[in-house]
Amino acid sequence: MSASVDGVESRGLEGLNLKFTAPYKFMDYVVGFKSKITDVKSLAPDSLFVRRSFDDVDVALDYDLDSKKFSGNTRWSNDKLSVQVDGDSEDYITQVSLSLIWIQENVTLYC
Repeated sequence: MSASVDGVESRGLEGLNLKFTAPYKFMDYVVGFKSKITDVKSLAPDSLFVRRSFDDVDVALDYDLDSKKFSGNTRWSNDKLSVQVDGDSEDYITQVSLSLIWIQENVTLYC
């Protein structure tokens, strides 16, 4: 098997950076693991994750098994405003995003 994308050639799955995600629903949570396609046979996950949604808030937490690093984000949104905070266990808060949504007579503006 071989693949070619824009002049980049790869022989077999080893050269491709494809991820396999296995989510499981547990109570109100989605938990699971992510692994490279080449590591699926050995069942060696790269990271573990947990996802949960509360009313208007979505929370996601990942743990990388190699670097022993937690990362996550929290997103709150309603009809007019969306706020997202990303962070990890090394840098704490890495990004804060604010989106304003203005809808007026069939025109939608995202800022």
